[in-house]
Amino acid sequence: MKKVWIITLLLSFLIIGCSSSDSSTPSVDNTIATMGINNAESLFITEGSSLVPQSKLIQSGNEDAKRLFKITPDGYIQEVTYYNEDGKEIETIDEQPAAIYDVNSEYIIVGFGYNKSNINNGYLVRKSDGAVFDISNAGFPKEPMNYFKNVDVVKTDSTGNLYYRAGNWPSLGITKLDTENLTGTILTPEHHNLEYFTVDAQGNIAYWARDNNDTSNSVKRIIKTNGGMEFLDSRKFWRGLDNKIHYVDNDENKINRILINDSFELEVETYGSTPENHFNLGFNDYKIEIDNRIIIARPSGDIYEVYNNDATPRKVNVTISDIVLADASDNYYYLFGDNGKLIRVNPSNDSTTTLLDEEYDIYKMNVSSDDKIIFNALKMEDGATVIGEIDPSGDVNIISDTLEQEVVSLERIN
Repeated sequence: MKKVWIITLLLSFLIIGCSSSDSSTPSVDNTIATMGINNAESLFITEGSSLVPQSKLIQSGNEDAKRLFKITPDGYIQEVTYYNEDGKEIETIDEQPAAIYDVNSEYIIVGFGYNKSNINNGYLVRKSDGAVFDISNAGFPKEPMNYFKNVDVVKTDSTGNLYYRAGNWPSLGITKLDTENLTGTILTPEHHNLEYFTVDAQGNIAYWARDNNDTSNSVKRIIKTNGGMEFLDSRKFWRGLDNKIHYVDNDENKINRILINDSFELEVETYGSTPENHFNLGFNDYKIEIDNRIIIARPSGDIYEVYNNDATPRKVNVTISDIVLADASDNYYYLFGDNGKLIRVNPSNDSTTTLLDEEYDIYKMNVSSDDKIIFNALKMEDGATVIGEIDPSGDVNIISDTLEQEVVSLERIN
């Protein structure tokens, strides 16, 4: 009887131990340490996509959740996978991807939140291995009011520092992010509400802001790398291919450039005449850099070369109406008009080639250095929302026609 009692007791301990073990399943760390962006040519964010099974939804069970995808060089679409510090795949996370910004050859920035204007967590992501670095303490980029619709949201200097608009309205300023220690420094006065800025190779900044102490006051300044400031006479400026800050002087119908010497003294020299008298920049213009040229394309169809080898800005002899998208390779630049026409322009002689003529209404596009176009569009023939590519010879290949709506973001990263 005693032997039976002992056996029964041992069995009880085993049963209790097993059930206790089963009920204490260790939780999985859902902190993102790596993103699977290897072999990605472009990234895009879309909602409620039927591109792949809904097994790995952000916010499990939410069919409308935004998800991050990559397009590989051979034209395949794959959902980006997230991994924790242990290298384990994260199945679900609490927030949705909302913004992608290509930074430079080393990094991209990905933000998670409700939309681009409401980001809760931001990450600097290394392209080579997908390693993730949290930049929430430094602030996440907020898209500025730009003269150029396609200007880089995140700007860089020659030493790899990043610059972007951050903060909360009405005190949006320029944040400088040191990628070595992930610290952010706000460079503009707190009462300046930033609208637009650019950075030269040294890290000198031109910016335009509103003064919160006097909202009728438009502030235009130069911030030098030693912290000193200078007044700027124009809010129409950009970074030239010589890596200097260029600006329009409408009083003299000139384009000037700013030089700051080793003693931090500012000098201004004339680069060339404006392409026409009273040359202005509009908030919907496109800035195109190609083949030692900077081209400004206006929605109206007017196109200007404001930087070239001869330092002779000119009006470009190309006809296209209502420009809504623009991008460039190393060889050509591409313009899409709201009439459904996509043209390729040779900058050396202004000759054009029509690639699309009313077959697609393109929402977003990007172009590789060797003239491969990735685009998201409405296919006019059947109303499908598609992602497609156009190869350098002009042939169109549809990668996917199962999207339910226009993608939130489409960014080339390689």
